[in-house]
Amino acid sequence: MLSWDEGKGAVSNLRYVFQGSYTGDVTFPYLPFFRREPTLLLPRSDQPADSRTVLDLLARGVLSLDGVVGEVAAPEKAADVYRRLGARDTDLITAAFRWRADAER
Repeated sequence: MLSWDEGKGAVSNLRYVFQGSYTGDVTFPYLPFFRREPTLLLPRSDQPADSRTVLDLLARGVLSLDGVVGEVAAPEKAADVYRRLGARDTDLITAAFRWRADAER
């Protein structure tokens, strides 16, 4: 309990985790946050080393995206793929693009 708050709404060790990457500003009501003295955690979504590690694991066959990626398409099909993803009236939920001709699948 915070001594200056006399227990009204006080929560010890309160933490908020803002999960994800946001392109714009994130706003919240200042006074309730101020009164409760929470810790705000803003983790990064990734670092360049993370992307290199994932690509290496995929290339070596250690990591598989089977069941995660709904369709792999040529980059020339991007407009159609994005249209289908945006329409939300298809079974397509995720997609990836095959940037190298020698890539499997």
